[in-house]
Amino acid sequence: MFKNKSMKVFYLGVDVSKKKLDLCLRSNGKDILYDVIPNDLSSIKSWLTRTFEKFFLSEDSLVVCAEHTGQYTYPLVCATKSIGVYLCLEDAAKIKYCHGIPRGKNDKIDACRIAMYAERYNDCLQPYTASELIIQKLKNLSTERSMLVADRAKYQSQLKDQVDYMEHSIYIAKCNRVEGIINTFTDYIAQIDLEIKELINQAPVIAHQMDLLMSVDGVGERVATKDDHENRCFHFFY
Repeated sequence: MFKNKSMKVFYLGVDVSKKKLDLCLRSNGKDILYDVIPNDLSSIKSWLTRTFEKFFLSEDSLVVCAEHTGQYTYPLVCATKSIGVYLCLEDAAKIKYCHGIPRGKNDKIDACRIAMYAERYNDCLQPYTASELIIQKLKNLSTERSMLVADRAKYQSQLKDQVDYMEHSIYIAKCNRVEGIINTFTDYIAQIDLEIKELINQAPVIAHQMDLLMSVDGVGERVATKDDHENRCFHFFY
């Protein structure tokens, strides 16, 4: 973590859930503020602005730390990025057991534990980068793609199963309707594939990792993305 060690640093632990954020602000080994706010961009930015003014903070004197909980961290990522605040997203298990087996659990306790973790391990924290934001976008697109592929397969299977068990004219009429739906799914899947490729091209590390994996015989794009997801180079697969 790159911080001026002569500066007083504040650590904000954030427990993220779908609708709200539990916040614990800590400095010099003490929790100095606890709050709960809605989990949306406007509320987070407003709270950070007020807290900056109340404690005379600067962007360089605040470290925000949260567990990596997928899409629910997105408003926090956007808010900290727009203000220029240092954000790190850590593995939940690492935070949970950094002080031994935890006793008691609620959102307030979790927020305070995250703040304590950030202060204790501040020299090990890594900033949430633009590449990680791309990874999250890729994961979301991959999830959407998988859903569309599964839905398309249901219609394709239905037509295949019924071809020998339905009067021909009725089957043809059904085919005309269902194939239109299938084609729509196919078009949406193609759009997502294009977005995924464009995002990969924006991240040289991810693109390079893809090229390395696909250079192995028998490894195509789908397998490469799945392997990279499992190795956490980036978090998506088809």
